[in-house]
Amino acid sequence: MSLGKGAVISTSNKQKLNVNSSMEGELVGSHEVMPDVLYTLYFIKAQGYTVDKNIMYQSNRSTMKLQVNGCLSSGKKTKHIKS
Repeated sequence: MSLGKGAVISTSNKQKLNVNSSMEGELVGSHEVMPDVLYTLYFIKAQGYTVDKNIMYQSNRSTMKLQVNGCLSSGKKTKHIKS
């Protein structure tokens, strides 16, 4: 996670779940990092600053569609994912 030109949070972890596809892997990865992102966002707002943009980049189109549309974009292989 970066703020301005510097990195605020930089981690590399092994995922705690076994997944069947790269889409599930990206979904689990984004889920694991969200608490840190939200904590930092709330901390910045508590200091009196405003956040204009909060952008999370994804490289997997299926993951992006599932995160935006929820279960409306589920198929046979993603029925078990509750969003």
